[in-house]
Amino acid sequence: MRAAIALLPCLILTVCSYAPVTTAAEIDYSATENTALGQALYIADENDPLKAMTILLFAKENNALGKDTDLSHIFLANAFNTQGLSQQASHYYLLVANSGSAKQQLRDTAWLQYAKLQHDLGEHEVAMKAIKNIRKSLNNAQESEIDMIKAHALLAANKITESVDSTPGDIKGDSPWALYQRYNLGSLLLGEHNNKYGAAILHKLSEIDTKKQPELAALKDQASLTLGYSLLKISKSSKARSYLQQVRLNGLMSNMALLGMGWSYAIEENHEKALVYWLELYKRPLSSAFSYEASLAIPYAFGQAHAFSQSINYYKAALNRFESDSATMNAAKTAIGGPKFVDLFSSITNNEYDWINHWKPDRDAPESLFLPLFMDSPEFQAALMEYRALLRLNMYIVDMSNEITAHEKKSGTSANQLRQQHEQLTLNTRQAIKTKQETLQLLANNILERYQQQLIQYLQQARFGMAQVIEQATQKEAGE
Repeated sequence: MRAAIALLPCLILTVCSYAPVTTAAEIDYSATENTALGQALYIADENDPLKAMTILLFAKENNALGKDTDLSHIFLANAFNTQGLSQQASHYYLLVANSGSAKQQLRDTAWLQYAKLQHDLGEHEVAMKAIKNIRKSLNNAQESEIDMIKAHALLAANKITESVDSTPGDIKGDSPWALYQRYNLGSLLLGEHNNKYGAAILHKLSEIDTKKQPELAALKDQASLTLGYSLLKISKSSKARSYLQQVRLNGLMSNMALLGMGWSYAIEENHEKALVYWLELYKRPLSSAFSYEASLAIPYAFGQAHAFSQSINYYKAALNRFESDSATMNAAKTAIGGPKFVDLFSSITNNEYDWINHWKPDRDAPESLFLPLFMDSPEFQAALMEYRALLRLNMYIVDMSNEITAHEKKSGTSANQLRQQHEQLTLNTRQAIKTKQETLQLLANNILERYQQQLIQYLQQARFGMAQVIEQATQKEAGE
């Protein structure tokens, strides 16, 4: 059994550990009297952020923001931030933060948003310097975000005790951003530092009421899955099941949950029950890291249950699958450099967590067969989300030139500076898209290469396992 569960540790904490894009702070724009800002707010509510940004940038160039300049700057900062343009967002946050005309609460909010952005970029020292400028004019949710920035900075400096002490126990007032940062902190404490407080953080997240907050269902799945696998690692199977059972069966993490449920029963030598979960995972038609391991776990369980014929048949099926997929991966690695690799991302719905329920592979494009393997990687998921955000941004930017022209005609003035900014933004976005495509291709190649090496080990384990089962079956026949 020890050999059989040797793969478990490599699966611990492989779920998504990144937070969503820094969320914009709630700003009270109700008192604005500026026409441009009012129009931008209305258009932003109509889900056209680039048009709204164009209006304000045009007004800024023509010195038409008046006393609402600081409010307009915070709007622009949040808009750039939402579009993933961190450099431009940082510029406008700092304009507000250092403004002599802005109210203290707005300056504090700008410092916090800048600090969150720097934290997301991994610049912990910069983030800490930023929050030192805040004069405590924020609400409870924003205070919890400050606490999480401090906790992560302390952990990054290897001050584990101080990091734990600075993390509030109550999560009720947390923003979604702070909750994701709690998950990241808990995962790091538990996985890298073997600190039990990490488990306490994840436990609280696993108790989130998703009926009231459905947008946090994926976060709850992540916390439950991480806790479940950490408990499997120390053979606390019953306790592990209590968390693994909370993971949604139609979610992106269901494969890993099914695999873990099977292991929880296998640890207890209840192989018949383990097979229920592994066979369910095995029936799923898509390749994944977890279905590969199920291909080995199923014949092992049948062998332990003395169902030798079924065990041998599943081992043979596993050998055929591993050899076939390894060969197809060679073709996929060649195809990844072509245009179809980028096209296959259009198969994924805007909801990053339910795409697999609607997606079908293209049998003529070998790289598409392994999209689930790519999506099992948190790093690839994060890069893909950033890539798709850039594509959406590029669509808006194409329309921005028309908006600038319309404003020039309406005002009778030229917007040379704004056009230069637009041209630079266009170049930057196109270059960012190209760079992100190359990143995705590199990640995909690395993932396939890693799995090919893993399949070599799986082939060896399958051959060894089948030989053992054949020997056991022969001994049983001889005994009879």
